[in-house]
Amino acid sequence: MGEGARWALVAPHYGSLERGRGLGVTGTLVAALRAEGFAVALLELPYHGSRAEAGRPSGWGFVRADLGATQRAFLDAARDAMMLSRALRQDGATRVVGVGISLGACGLGLAAALGAPLDAAAFVAGVDNAASFYGTGANRAARRATLLAHGYDLARVEAAFAPTSPSSFARPAARCAFVIPPHDGVVPAAWQERWRLAWEGALLPSGGHGHGTALASRGVARAVARWLAH
Repeated sequence: MGEGARWALVAPHYGSLERGRGLGVTGTLVAALRAEGFAVALLELPYHGSRAEAGRPSGWGFVRADLGATQRAFLDAARDAMMLSRALRQDGATRVVGVGISLGACGLGLAAALGAPLDAAAFVAGVDNAASFYGTGANRAARRATLLAHGYDLARVEAAFAPTSPSSFARPAARCAFVIPPHDGVVPAAWQERWRLAWEGALLPSGGHGHGTALASRGVARAVARWLAH
């Protein structure tokens, strides 16, 4: 999406990159980053965009009652973030930053924790442990019922995802910041705050948003881009 010595890697939210719909709300953040002088590389998460399953909407299949399959999707996202950040450095980028949005935050955060060459990373309404959103939303009730029938209550789901939760790892060398919407009904703020505290990250203005409005907010996008630029 651009060329230059300053790059921003953006790992977008669940359901992003739907065919024929462009960048959607992610375009707000991309515009803010470009205004701060960054070229932007958009990570295509597993099951999203051109990686979507035939006949299914973008994102379908990433989050399942099959916890192992979901783990593998997160690990694939982390691998992609690691590989792209390294490739940008090898191609001469002098500054590489990352932004993880909602679902995209876990893979990007895990890559940062494992040594991806990022100078800074910001997380907006970020998923750390996937149990945080398995426990919310009527559209995930069927998954909860399936898991509970097999002996997996929310505490056991949390334990299953702990090995790939970024907060389970030491704070990365990259400086980090978090936007935590106080009214987030998808990824509850308490889970996001636990991650921020574990990594001693900066807290950026959330504007009193909920989950979806934070992702679309121009104010949030500008605050993130400005923080990453300095």
